[in-house]
Amino acid sequence: EQELQQQREEEERLEEEERRELAATQVQAARRGQLARRHVSGLRETRAHMRQQQQREEEERLAYEQELQQQREEEERLEEEERRELAATQVQAARRGQLARRHVSGLRETRAHMRQQQQREEEERLAYEQELQQQ
Repeated sequence: EQELQQQREEEERLEEEERRELAATQVQAARRGQLARRHVSGLRETRAHMRQQQQREEEERLAYEQELQQQREEEERLEEEERRELAATQVQAARRGQLARRHVSGLRETRAHMRQQQQREEEERLAYEQELQQQ
């Protein structure tokens, strides 16, 4: 009977130990689950933060490229404006040169015409004086 009593006590002790081990296992599993959920939550937050950072960087890159494109377009516009101004200046200079040459040519013709006129008048005067002397 004492042996039976010891056996029962041993069985109860083993059952109690099993219950404690089961309870410890359940507590450990709950803690591991809690830690795993925290880790996954942290990973999700990190991933969301990284996506936001990438989106900001992409927006900054696009804004920078847009600014560069606007600068290029402004430079091209200014260069085109300079080319047009230079072309207009060259056309104006060519036209002024043409008009000046035409004017100088006209002056030369007028001067030549005046010389011929003076020469004829001089010849007429000399002829007139010679005629007067012969009379």
